[in-house]
Amino acid sequence: MYSVLVRRLVRMLTVLVIACAIGFAAPAQTNAPPYRIHSTLPAFSIRLIDGGYFNTVRIRKGSPSVLMLVSPDCHHCSALVRELKDSLAAISNVNFVLASPPMPFEEIQKFAVVNGIARQGQLKIGQDTAFFFGSFFHAGTVPFVVVYDRQKKWFSTLSAMNHISELLAELRKVP
Repeated sequence: MYSVLVRRLVRMLTVLVIACAIGFAAPAQTNAPPYRIHSTLPAFSIRLIDGGYFNTVRIRKGSPSVLMLVSPDCHHCSALVRELKDSLAAISNVNFVLASPPMPFEEIQKFAVVNGIARQGQLKIGQDTAFFFGSFFHAGTVPFVVVYDRQKKWFSTLSAMNHISELLAELRKVP
């Protein structure tokens, strides 16, 4: 009887030691933002300025994609969006989704009109009503830019972008 208990105790301790060893050997990704763990372009919806909805599932493969978190009350965002509007012809093969955090919808509509991006075909702008962008990408500032490659795989993140030229340089690196 005593030997049976000892064998069981040894087996339990062995399992515990192996489990602990695996736990320590595994990379700790609990603090990593989800986009670093799941590198495929996530599916989320934004409410477009015309009141409709756009889901990122509809973004076509074969072209790079840029997701940008902007805020209508951010002067830096306005300047970048105006620069982007002036550069769209040179980067016509890129899909753009500009998302604003939840705030009064009229402000987002006004932001799009004032900055001249309300009617740009390759550019979708709207409100991230569920603030998926902020939580998935751990975006703490605006503008916050994420670049995906032609196969919808994460390529890079630009959290402190000052000029569209930085984004253009990054897009030239996309394979």
